Amino acid sequence: MIRSRQFLRGNAPRRWDIPGTRSGQPLLLPATSLHGQMQAPRLVRPFTLIELLVVIAIIAILASLLLPALSRARDSGTALDCMNNQKQLTYAIFMYTGDSDDYYPINGTNNWSAPYGGISWDDLLSGYDGRPSLDRDNASSDNDMKAAALNYDIHGPHSVYQCASYENSEALSYGSIKAIQRAYSLSFYSTTFGPRNQALGISGRDESRPAGQSRNPSRAIAMTEQNQGNMLGRWTPALDYPPAFRNRFTIGGQETRNAPHYRGRRANFTFADGHGEALDFEATATKPDGTFYWVGPDFNDTMWDAGE
Repeated sequence: MIRSRQFLRGNAPRRWDIPGTRSGQPLLLPATSLHGQMQAPRLVRPFTLIELLVVIAIIAILASLLLPALSRARDSGTALDCMNNQKQLTYAIFMYTGDSDDYYPINGTNNWSAPYGGISWDDLLSGYDGRPSLDRDNASSDNDMKAAALNYDIHGPHSVYQCASYENSEALSYGSIKAIQRAYSLSFYSTTFGPRNQALGISGRDESRPAGQSRNPSRAIAMTEQNQGNMLGRWTPALDYPPAFRNRFTIGGQETRNAPHYRGRRANFTFADGHGEALDFEATATKPDGTFYWVGPDFNDTMWDAGE
């Protein structure tokens, strides 16, 4: 009765100490089975060699399944980055045409005494593409734009003209002078170049097409990818036309295999309306009626045709 009253009054019950333990420390008892029988301690068995090999094989199989997907994701990311650069340059072209009576930028020739001799379309875009404007009105043949083709220090590196998928971009040079990569070219336009139906683009040598002349801007290629000896400021190979693209990115004039993106199957293009697409050569050279020939020479009514 006394203990009960103490408990009801809130007094804690007496704690019984067990010999061999510290006061308040829990007592560890041997494990027992459901029937109260003592059980021996469990021993951890190490993995056998066969089990380890099975685990390694499973990991290798999973890696072989994941790595291609990761590679494709990286390739797609690089292609999108390069496409973003192209779009920025295309918007710079739009601003240029707005200030130039609606004409696309002209690309020069190797005739350095001509008004646009040695000057490339990217020189004319200076001031629209994030760079300071280069002087083109100086009467001297050594004005800023012509010197840009020969002097690395005038521009410095410009990431908007470069594509991460192109290797050895720093190895480009003009003679002993280090050059800057230009990963893009404008579609070639000419009223005198023959055959005429291969030069149906937007920019030419000392001439260019009016931007408003395209009958279908969403199908008119304005800019392509060009990764062979393409240097910022140089008049060549600043322009691109279908046979050159076909020979550069196909094997034997057949299926596209050497293109910059998507495992060599497609390259990026931007169009006269500003949008971009990753396409193989066949898609760009197919007429609306489905007609396609690997070896032109007629590229009228294809995506290479920016005219009316």
